[in-house]
Amino acid sequence: IAAPARRLPRRQLPEADTKTGNRARDSGATTFFSCRIVADPPYYAAMNADVQIKLFRKLLPQQLRLREIVRLLGAADGKVCLDAGHDSAAMSKHLRTLGGSWCTVVRQEASRTVVEQAIGDKAHVFDGHSLPFDDKVFDVVILSDFLERVTDDHALITECHRVLKPTGRLIVDVPHSKRWAMLRPFEALLGTSIAKRERVRQGYTEAELFQLLKHGFDVHSVRSYSKAFVELVDMFVCFKAGRIAESGARDERLVKLYSRAYPFYWLAYQADGLLFFAKGYNIVAVAVRHPWRPRKAPVLHDGRSITEVTGL
Repeated sequence: IAAPARRLPRRQLPEADTKTGNRARDSGATTFFSCRIVADPPYYAAMNADVQIKLFRKLLPQQLRLREIVRLLGAADGKVCLDAGHDSAAMSKHLRTLGGSWCTVVRQEASRTVVEQAIGDKAHVFDGHSLPFDDKVFDVVILSDFLERVTDDHALITECHRVLKPTGRLIVDVPHSKRWAMLRPFEALLGTSIAKRERVRQGYTEAELFQLLKHGFDVHSVRSYSKAFVELVDMFVCFKAGRIAESGARDERLVKLYSRAYPFYWLAYQADGLLFFAKGYNIVAVAVRHPWRPRKAPVLHDGRSITEVTGL
């Protein structure tokens, strides 16, 4: 994926706020919370920045993720942005080529040093309580590979609402929870459960994501990407990568594995073009912040919702 190479002069980034328990001034929702974070496999966090960047060039699923995020982000010139959750040195480095000023929050301490090597700047570690920034400082917040790994996703969205400016945008990238998925037999065969994928939930449907965001955001766009053939190849490659990581001497062997797998990723991506009728296994949404207003579905005097009455 080619990203604009021009870099603007860095603006002063917002200072980290050491306080916890902040309250969104226009939300009425308390932002102090505690989330259990599910970490990445330790072998990935232990890689140095150069190895992660080499792997990124061969990791088509991550390249697709970056492409979708960049499509929704647009030009970052003059904006203050936060990327949070993916713990990828390569992703954070690529996002900074889009201009603007950036802060990064990683999920685990083991990723901090590697990400800082790649971006040449400080990275913050999410402490499970709050994002370490003042209120209303960011134009854009990107949550990638994050929501499905925290136990209290609603509280994390509330924190994003707090640190965004009044008209700021939230970009969310999550796994797509599909009722009918042709890959489930392969997941059972390889034992790639949500626990093994280091998640606390399978993912989100579009309706579930809207329900999560509706109190503080207007969802403007939702797209799905990464269809069955790419996901199938990635499933087998990740299974093999896990076996290699357990055996030691991982960095060189992992780079070779993904280099050999890249032609299969490419062929799978071309084959996915035939599945124009199917939705992808990941969804990415962009939402615009508004004052926090709990939205409840209207009910009749007997307690039934309109949906229940109409049978829709």
